[in-house]
Amino acid sequence: MAPHQGLLESARGSTPPRTVELLLRHGFVYESNLMGNDYTPYRARTPDTIDIQKPLKFGDATPLIEIPVSWSLDDAPHFELVRTPNWVQPGLMNATNVLENWVHDFLYMADTTAWGAVTYTFHPYCTGRGHRMIVLEKLIQQLIRKDAVFLRMDELAGEYDEQAPFSRAVHAAR
Repeated sequence: MAPHQGLLESARGSTPPRTVELLLRHGFVYESNLMGNDYTPYRARTPDTIDIQKPLKFGDATPLIEIPVSWSLDDAPHFELVRTPNWVQPGLMNATNVLENWVHDFLYMADTTAWGAVTYTFHPYCTGRGHRMIVLEKLIQQLIRKDAVFLRMDELAGEYDEQAPFSRAVHAAR
C-alpha cells in the first residue's frame, strides 16, 4: 500500500475523467462520489464535453450506477474543525441541529419522490464521538418511526437496476 499512497492522496476528492471507465473495467456495479441528484440513483456518464464556445455536451450513460451523496448529509463538514493556510471549515455544529436537518432531508425525500435514497456519510472520527453517537441513535430511531428502509449500497444499486435496467439502445436515443 505504501508505494501507492501518493496515488490515493492525489485522487481524494476529485473525479478524474477516466474514473467511470476504470470502475466499469474493474467490475464495479455502483459508486457513490458524484452529486448529480439529491435522492435518486442514476447512470454515471462518460465525461461531458465542456467548451465555452459551444453548448455543453453530456457524456453517454453507462451501466455504472451512481448513488448520489451530498455535503449536507456528510458529518465531516458539520462536526470537524479544519484549518488550512487559506480557509477554515468551522465544524463543531450543534449535533441536535444537524440531526434535525438530516431528518428533514429524509422527510423531504419521502414527500417528493416515489422512490429514492438518502445517503448519509458517517466517519468514526466525527460521529463516533460521545454526544454525536447519541444523536446517531436518535436519527436511526426517528427514521425507523418514519418507515425508512435501511439498505447497503449494493442492495440499493440492485433495486435501482431492477427499476431502471441499463439498455444501450435506450440511453443512446436520449
